[in-house]
Amino acid sequence: IFGDYGTPENLRKIDAQDDRFDAALWSALGDAGLLGLAIAEEHGGAGLGILEVGAVLTEQGRALGAVPLASHVAASLAIAEFGDEAVKRHLESAASGASILTVASVLDRTDEAWIAVPAATRATAFVVVGDDVRLLDAADVSVEAQQVSTGELLGLVRIEPEAFAAAPVLGDTSAVAWVQQRLTALQCAVQLGVTEGAIKLTSAYA
Repeated sequence: IFGDYGTPENLRKIDAQDDRFDAALWSALGDAGLLGLAIAEEHGGAGLGILEVGAVLTEQGRALGAVPLASHVAASLAIAEFGDEAVKRHLESAASGASILTVASVLDRTDEAWIAVPAATRATAFVVVGDDVRLLDAADVSVEAQQVSTGELLGLVRIEPEAFAAAPVLGDTSAVAWVQQRLTALQCAVQLGVTEGAIKLTSAYA
């Protein structure tokens, strides 16, 4: 699938957009069940582990697939691990691709906001990592678009204190490390694929 959408022609078309998001690829991944690999079968996923997801993310990196898959999966894993049944309502739509989840990482936290949040302008829900881990709907956060040199559209996320206090708590300080470790591992899988793809392309020109 990634190869089908990773052609030079399609990548040029995606790069010309205001944000680097391939809606057709996202839809195809949802149809193929790849967005829900790590989501339990009872919630519409495949019930597989992070290693299988990592293999898919490496393929995404090789093809420069313009979708926020790493953050989407990390958020899904956090909801599945720590959420109650009311919170887990997000998982079925996440598995199909009808919704986009993302993580506001503790590493991107400032005193007043979270910076460089992937897919923030498109996300329907945010797993917000700070002193603890909380889940907020898109309606409860303020997002300011941030364009970076890669063309990816990230977001500066601000949350009013009242909305943050009212948000479901997924986990305490131990959950912070749990989520961050998985997000980092998934992002590394993408970068592994990017590096492998770059080396292959370079050698082809050598």
